[in-house]
Amino acid sequence: MIDRRAFFSGLWKRRPQVQRTRAERKTRYKALEMHVRLHLLPIDFALTKSEETFLWSRVRSLLELTDDQELFSTGITQRLSQLVEGIIEPLRMASAEVTPNREPESLRQAAIDTVATFLKNASEPEIDSLKTKFSLADQTDLERYLRREIAIWVNALEDSEVLKHDAYSIQDPARARLRALVP
Repeated sequence: MIDRRAFFSGLWKRRPQVQRTRAERKTRYKALEMHVRLHLLPIDFALTKSEETFLWSRVRSLLELTDDQELFSTGITQRLSQLVEGIIEPLRMASAEVTPNREPESLRQAAIDTVATFLKNASEPEIDSLKTKFSLADQTDLERYLRREIAIWVNALEDSEVLKHDAYSIQDPARARLRALVP
């Protein structure tokens, strides 16, 4: 008497394992990364650069460590979904806790306050060239003028754009804006 397992396994011929080429794997990686980008990334809050870098490194690591059979199956999207959700959910919870305390106005003020630090760290020739460029007599007038320029720039930004930053990271675009004014 033959057992069921032996009987049914004889009905289906097992397909030989097909080894995928590197190009096929890379094409699949791109398709799955697009799936993550379109369907799994959050739209209710923004990730910081470091959070985004961490997320993409984990996604790429998962894809590279997955064998061909699973990589080219539909089950990989479920694994990606679990991975991304496991990373995003704690960030979403932390964002929900932090967001009520983050007001766009306080972040705008932090950008404006960057002017004092910028002038403190600027070299004497940079300060002189700024005074000359804007026809200002002393450093106090220069600081007042630059604070007004940054205020105009940061107030023109949408609240959603400002809320992508915290009080520290908003200083980077403000400093870049100030550097652009130096002749």
